[in-house]
Amino acid sequence: MAQIKPFTTVFGRGLLEEVRYISAPCAVLVTMKDLWSMEKFRSKFVKEDNCHTEFIIYCVESLDAETLQKELQTLVEKHGKINTIVGFGGGQAIDVAKFFSWTLGGVPLFQIPTALTVDAPWGHRAAIRYDGIVRYVGFAVPSAVYIDYDVIMSAPKRLNVSGVADVLCFHTAHHDWALAEKHKEAGNWPYDSEVVAEAQSRLQALLNNLEEVQNMTEKGIRTLVQAFQYGGAAFHAYGWNPRPLEGFDHLFFYALEHRTGKHFIHGYPVALGIWLGSLLQKNDPEMVIMVVKKCGIDIRPEAMGITWSDVEDTLKGLASFVKENKYMFTIGSIAEFSSEWLQETKDKLYDNYKDWES
Repeated sequence: MAQIKPFTTVFGRGLLEEVRYISAPCAVLVTMKDLWSMEKFRSKFVKEDNCHTEFIIYCVESLDAETLQKELQTLVEKHGKINTIVGFGGGQAIDVAKFFSWTLGGVPLFQIPTALTVDAPWGHRAAIRYDGIVRYVGFAVPSAVYIDYDVIMSAPKRLNVSGVADVLCFHTAHHDWALAEKHKEAGNWPYDSEVVAEAQSRLQALLNNLEEVQNMTEKGIRTLVQAFQYGGAAFHAYGWNPRPLEGFDHLFFYALEHRTGKHFIHGYPVALGIWLGSLLQKNDPEMVIMVVKKCGIDIRPEAMGITWSDVEDTLKGLASFVKENKYMFTIGSIAEFSSEWLQETKDKLYDNYKDWES
């Protein structure tokens, strides 16, 4: 079994203000408008007399590949050679930072997630959209990923706990992998019980410390990050094999995003996909909804700004979406979504959250 080599990750406090001293000029800070509007963050990147770097600020507004390439070219034309990229924010800022670093030929990259929503800081490829379809492209290894406890703890809890879904999806992924093997659809990745056992042990370690994660203690932060380190590195280490890490859950998310045109907090539609997938697989959906609710994650469509009809339409069109875009085989490729099943599933979902309505 391949050796997993996660990215260098530094835990501590007061890490933000150090980045200006280690970033070679000219340096681009890739972030989001809402974060950059906060003085508590903006002040940490201001140039001081004893440092050489004044950051060029790039706020992400699109994940479209063509748009990003044009805007990066504009930055180069205006400011000259870019020598450092810093990603500061959630998954979108992190992915664009990776994409920029790779597009520029591998310039030094530092990643600073502000919430633990996704394992993107620890993955080599960037999730970029081509004609509205998610593709994982590029190859970027950060010099370091910085986890500042105070920054993470200051993020809205609903963002941090949503990251649990990017590990809980191992649960549905392994069933999908076995199903693909049974249907001779595993492709380049024959089912590997040792790899499955390793991924399951990482998921179990997270579940064993779920209360710490839910409360975002230092131990909880480290626990979730360690699971992310594994997930991010494993994709490459196992030969670009997503099978141990994701399945129906993520494909449902991609299809939902494409159908609705909405950008979601990653973990919420993924968590809904995990629950739906586990129902289809008859794969302990009760455990899934227990974990999701314990983390305070509301997977009802209205909590994501969509409707149950959006979910139904996405499920009905999922097999075609997967085939057209050459995504991998999962339970969604063969499932039949009858009116009766869809109604029963809707009722089960909303019944599970009745106790949240009081």
